[in-house]
Amino acid sequence: MLIALLYGLCIDLFADGVIGLNAAALVALAYTRMFFAKIILSKANVESMENQTITSKNIEVPKYALLLLFEYSTFFIVYILLDSYNNSPITFVALRFIISVLANTIITILIDLALINKYIR
Repeated sequence: MLIALLYGLCIDLFADGVIGLNAAALVALAYTRMFFAKIILSKANVESMENQTITSKNIEVPKYALLLLFEYSTFFIVYILLDSYNNSPITFVALRFIISVLANTIITILIDLALINKYIR
């Protein structure tokens, strides 16, 4: 979680906006990451991947997509709620959340399938 905090603060230092916004969202993601992996993946997969990057080459694509949905949901819940606290209508916040989660999940799966799995075959 310390790495997530430092990485988030580095992003916040070079971005325009609220300092600590990305850091808070990344710490929340780091805290819940293994919890989601234990729910979605088998215990053997979780123990073998604790210090590895989880990609679609390690697990099936539907489980990978579900894991991405949970992880992006965690990140964007914290990020969007802190960013638009008491400023935006709830419909805008909900629409922003849904579009962000779906777009990032689809883009990540496409990049993973196109680039990372290309070197396995």
